[in-house]
Amino acid sequence: MNDLPHISVATATLFVVDTKDHHRVLLTQTRKHRHLILPGGKIELQDCSSDDVLESAMQAAVRELQEELGCTAETLTYFKTIAALATEPREMPVSTFRDTLAAKHLEHFSDEQLVLAHYGSPDYLFIARVEAALLQTTDEVEAFEFIDIRSYDSEKVDAAHRAYLALYREFLDT
Repeated sequence: MNDLPHISVATATLFVVDTKDHHRVLLTQTRKHRHLILPGGKIELQDCSSDDVLESAMQAAVRELQEELGCTAETLTYFKTIAALATEPREMPVSTFRDTLAAKHLEHFSDEQLVLAHYGSPDYLFIARVEAALLQTTDEVEAFEFIDIRSYDSEKVDAAHRAYLALYREFLDT
């Protein structure tokens, strides 16, 4: 039995901000989450015929915005990278990781060399300015709402995403 930890998966998270008021941030309701969360998702593997096995964090942010809200951003700006505060498991068993497209590029590494820390996989945060009228629900997002980060019902928001919102508010206040 393999007792090795899992591979941590990096993510891209978006502060989708109304173009008319940068204090209004969009939160989504998905089938997987009981609380409201910021849009975003895992950075995915790409076709192994390219040199880059993983899509970039920016590519993931653009893709997630399209998949979750059916739109593109007027502007998309890198905000910061933090150790992820997971709202769902981000780990993948080493054996599963080896079965992915990336395995072809990593076959010369041992399992021990492939294992990354359980905690603190990077979450790349972006600020996406969008026209609110262009947003739509999708297969991934059941509903969404803009909140004013200066005053909102924190009980409705996932705990990790409350921390992310506090980072964004601190940024705006400086």
